[in-house]
Amino acid sequence: MPPTKPTPCGFSPHNESTIFNNVKDFDIIVRFSKQKLHAHRIVASPFFDQVFNSKLPGPWKVAQKDTHDLGDEDDVDAVWAMFRHMYNIDYCHDPTSTETRSLEFHIAVFTTADKYDCPGLREKAVDRFGQMADTELKAGKLDRFIALISKICGSDSPQMADHALRDKVAELCLTHFNVLISSDLFARTMVQGYIFDERAAHKLLIYAIGRHVHPHLERTRGTLPDAARTFKIAAEKLVSSS
Repeated sequence: MPPTKPTPCGFSPHNESTIFNNVKDFDIIVRFSKQKLHAHRIVASPFFDQVFNSKLPGPWKVAQKDTHDLGDEDDVDAVWAMFRHMYNIDYCHDPTSTETRSLEFHIAVFTTADKYDCPGLREKAVDRFGQMADTELKAGKLDRFIALISKICGSDSPQMADHALRDKVAELCLTHFNVLISSDLFARTMVQGYIFDERAAHKLLIYAIGRHVHPHLERTRGTLPDAARTFKIAAEKLVSSS
């Protein structure tokens, strides 16, 4: 086993490759957001079945240097992370940086992996996001996580095929609910009415009422089909009583 080396996500043996983005060894060029990656169809195609098969039909020829443009809508760092994963490199690894990856980075990676249907990367991104968020919440660092909830679980959040990330956020909210519900920021955000969609709010309300975690929730339980509104009313009472 190769020696482990530090990466922005911790330690991993998978952060080196002699063929990743090698200008002397490739059979396809992938462009995205003014970036260029030298890749191999035999590596990328299992992940990019729909994308590559529609653009690159027929038998593969190593000598043929095809170019495929992914456009400029995706997060650049997340796309690089996705290709590192394809080459069995730690997706957090960046030889130009030693900065710790953020929660937002893992969300962007998951979103990109959902778009291009890379289930293995989605699973890793959810795990990394969950570990980092759990650590921050246990340390009392709530604000950044609270700010991200509506972007993943809110009524206006992007609808993704894989619900694993939103389920992880809901799980974290349940695990740390007693701390979150005591946060003024969390209450004020709930007052705005878009932090949770009905599905996420329903799960949290059942949990909260079952645990009797806060008297405002007990007195405003309303009807479960209107869970989001019940949370909003409870939050308004929390804010007005603070």
